[in-house]
Amino acid sequence: MTNLKLSRETLLGAKQKEKFSIIDVFLVIILVFMLSNVIIQSVWLAPVKVDGNSMMVTLNNNDWLYMSKTKKPEVGDVVVFQRSEDVNYIKRIIALEGDTIRSQNGVVQIKRNGENEWKDFDDSHAYYFKKPYATFIANGQEIKVGKGEMFVLGDNRHDSYDSRNIGLVSTDTILGIVPE
Repeated sequence: MTNLKLSRETLLGAKQKEKFSIIDVFLVIILVFMLSNVIIQSVWLAPVKVDGNSMMVTLNNNDWLYMSKTKKPEVGDVVVFQRSEDVNYIKRIIALEGDTIRSQNGVVQIKRNGENEWKDFDDSHAYYFKKPYATFIANGQEIKVGKGEMFVLGDNRHDSYDSRNIGLVSTDTILGIVPE
């Protein structure tokens, strides 16, 4: 009885050395790149495109950037969060869980979680078109940020649909944080 051996040589009908062609190497490189890209975007970083002027001049309409999916949100971070099934927003976190926020004579003031005194919010990222921006709450009215919530504002205070309009936002809706 003959010993039947299935191998590349047997199937090809000749003994040849196994070699990888340039095309084989190129296809493996492409496959590794695509697989790496999928893993990176699902776990670590993902691209995002800015749509609108609410974060001007920090971010402009049609800017492309990456958001980190692993960073823990902090006050001052620019976050991308899901507003509805097909709409995402990009805004700056002004206050997080336990913080209290108010507007006093047009100035945003924060009482951080565990602190007893009001401090003016560092609004150095805000863009106002050289005119004072309207207060978002009645003078002196306080908003307490609850568990799992955040208060967000666009850097372009005159042209931003943010927590002044939509209220507090759940931190569960955060898709990523834009590194600055």
